[in-house]
Amino acid sequence: MKNSIESIYEKKIKNADFKGKITIDIKDDSDYIYATIVDNGVGFEKVDKTKMLTPYFTTKKQGAGLGLAIVTKIINDHNSTILFTSIKNGAKVEVILPKYYD
Repeated sequence: MKNSIESIYEKKIKNADFKGKITIDIKDDSDYIYATIVDNGVGFEKVDKTKMLTPYFTTKKQGAGLGLAIVTKIINDHNSTILFTSIKNGAKVEVILPKYYD
């Protein structure tokens, strides 16, 4: 969410008339919970997705480059999946969590 807000702010600086939007969608089926966050900000940098998940890697002027690495570790430790996708007008993050975890 924080990255979505920052991305929209970055786009707003370039175009004062820009209207930012963040959509959160949560669905489930018998086995999984699906959480999707879509924004119309600047999207992901054109960088290898595995590189952006590496600790201390950042494309930002400020920040330690730990956020996505920590989130990915937590998600993976819970038998879950996180997907990062650049879309035409922004970015999409999908988290897939099992409903039942041993």
